[in-house]
Amino acid sequence: METSELRSSLDIVFEKEKQDLHNGHRTFTVYDTKDGYTIRYPHAETLIQLYLTVRNNQRLRSYLVDALKTGIRNSDSSFFVTHGTYLGISSLCFYTLVNIGYVNEAIASLKKRKKYCEGLFNLILRMLPMNYFDITQLEDISSKTIREMESTSEWVSSEEARKLNANIVSLRYEILAKQISKINVEINEDKKTVSEKIGYLGFNQNYNELLDGIDDFLNADTEKFINAGMISNLRTFMADLLKDIAYKIADKEKEKVTMNNARSEMGNIRRYLKKKLDLSNKDDKFVDSFVEILHAEGGHAFMSEKEYFRLARNIAIEITLFILSKYEKKFV
Repeated sequence: METSELRSSLDIVFEKEKQDLHNGHRTFTVYDTKDGYTIRYPHAETLIQLYLTVRNNQRLRSYLVDALKTGIRNSDSSFFVTHGTYLGISSLCFYTLVNIGYVNEAIASLKKRKKYCEGLFNLILRMLPMNYFDITQLEDISSKTIREMESTSEWVSSEEARKLNANIVSLRYEILAKQISKINVEINEDKKTVSEKIGYLGFNQNYNELLDGIDDFLNADTEKFINAGMISNLRTFMADLLKDIAYKIADKEKEKVTMNNARSEMGNIRRYLKKKLDLSNKDDKFVDSFVEILHAEGGHAFMSEKEYFRLARNIAIEITLFILSKYEKKFV
């Protein structure tokens, strides 16, 4: 296929889109399915097939993608004919570009568009539940809707922007909540693994009681500020467990943990663990930094709020699991 033939093919599809809209026909349809709903956009499907024909030719692929980006930015202003019907090819180009994998390019072109966007906003609103966009891309789309609401005097475009932005705010919150929930599930699974390892590796069960006490406090309906006792419990958990691991290794190796008076006890313990557990410099530095935060005055201020303390608890669990796994693999 030559460039002229590709240009002609694009023109045919674009003209058909505009003609159907001019005649009052919807060019995409939303269908309910058992999993929600799907969008059927025949003209976009034709463009997608055209893309598949030329995608292995870099020159033609770039030409097609650029034509779609231009259509989003510069096509005729969407014109409201009847409720839900719009003229212009911007929606067609946007939907196609997203579905061939150029989501960021589609959004960048949308942000550069100077003309009214009601048709695009109407389409994107229906695309939201289909997981086309990640949380950052949704933020970019939202910024465009806000600019549209602030700058346009056209009521329809402003109203579509308002509806889309409201839905994006809700969707971004749902995505964030799911991400946090997933992280919490993984952390809790890791805490369970830590508890099991503490048991079968022969460490004192007081460590599990300390962790459970911290979790009971975090999950209780208490004020957002953490008392010094809880912070001390987390310090005790980390410091004493690291010491116990070091001394268990020393017993197995029939040696003593080398104590250098130039270092603190914990400094000597961490140095010994680095050597015996074959920790990389990066691993050792991360553990050191976290232990220092737990013991520093600034660390107390950092952890004094509940959500920061929860973060510290999560990091402590992951470090503990890492160290226990290293110990188990090498000495058990």
